[in-house]
Amino acid sequence: MAIKKKTTKKKVTKKKVTRKKAPVKKTTRKKTTRKAPAKRVNYTPAIVNRLCDWLISGKSLRSFCSKTGTPSKSTVMRWLLKFEDFRDQYAIARTMQAETHVDEMIEIADTECKQPIVHEGKAVEVNGKILMTVTSAGVSHARLRIETRKWVAVKMAPKKYGEQEKHVIKSPEGTGVLKIPTIATMDEWDKMNDENNADLLEKEKVYKVDE
Repeated sequence: MAIKKKTTKKKVTKKKVTRKKAPVKKTTRKKTTRKAPAKRVNYTPAIVNRLCDWLISGKSLRSFCSKTGTPSKSTVMRWLLKFEDFRDQYAIARTMQAETHVDEMIEIADTECKQPIVHEGKAVEVNGKILMTVTSAGVSHARLRIETRKWVAVKMAPKKYGEQEKHVIKSPEGTGVLKIPTIATMDEWDKMNDENNADLLEKEKVYKVDE
C-alpha cells in the first residue's frame, strides 16, 4: 500500500500597506489690525495757546499734530473756519514765527558748518574729542536751511520781508519811480491810485501855467 504524505499548506501573510497621510495644512487666521481711533480733542484756550507757542518757536503744525493729546491737522483747519478768535491768534503766531526764522538764519550763518572727520566709517577721536572740519557738504546744507527759512519768512510776512517791485512812470516833468508792493489789499491800491492821480493833476496844472 502506498502511504500518502501529508501536505502542509503554507499560510501566506499579506503585508499591510500603510498609506502615508497627506500633511494637514494649518490654517492661520490673519490678525486684523484695528485702526487707531481718531483723536478727539475739544477746542479749549489751553490747547490753542499750546499750538500758538509751538508755532512761534519755529516748529511746524504737522509736528504739533503728531504729538499725543493734540488735535489732528484737519481738526485745526476746521477750528480756523469756525472760530474767529482762533483765526486772529493763529495769524499772529504765524507772523511771529517768521521773526523766529529770521533769527535762526542769523545763527546758522554765524556758526561754522563743521562736520566730524570720518575714517573707515568711524569718526576720528583725539583725547576723547571728535575732530571736526568744514566741508562743502556742510556749507551747502547750511545754505539750504537759510534759503528755506527765507522763503517761509517772505510768505508769512510779505510786507516786511518781501521784495518790492519798482515801476517807472512818465509825467509832464520827466520820469518818476513808483514803488508797488508785491502783495497789497484793495484799500492800499485805491490809496496809491488816488495819491498818484493827485500828484499828476498838480503837475499838469503847473505845466499848463508855464505854457
